[in-house]
Amino acid sequence: MKKILLILLCVPLLFSCGEKKDKNTVKNENNDNISIDVEEKTLEEQMIGKWKILNNHPDMNWESYCEFNQDGTGKWPGPYEGANWNLEWKILDNDKIEFSFPEAEQIMLPHIEFIDNQLYIWDEGEERTKENATICSKAK
Repeated sequence: MKKILLILLCVPLLFSCGEKKDKNTVKNENNDNISIDVEEKTLEEQMIGKWKILNNHPDMNWESYCEFNQDGTGKWPGPYEGANWNLEWKILDNDKIEFSFPEAEQIMLPHIEFIDNQLYIWDEGEERTKENATICSKAK
């Protein structure tokens, strides 16, 4: 009788051991599963904001920032401290962006990638290595 009771108690455990956990659920203080809304950000949403450029050109010995606004405008650091170029930007595909500088009538088509919460920007045609990238981190 004890063996039958033991088997009956263990059977439900056998079926619950391999239960998959949904990465979009958490447990509250009562140990109940609660669904949470995990929203993936689009590339545009990730770009928006102010970014500190971590690896300035050797001639630039000051902190510089770039900024991408929701309306497709922004700022890019100019050739001397405090100077900024107006920028218009738009995503062309998953890894390519169009930068245009209205005052200079110049268009650039760099490649972009997010690696470890940092923005990597490579000029068109440049080899995608860390050494060739302009690396930016979200400014606080």
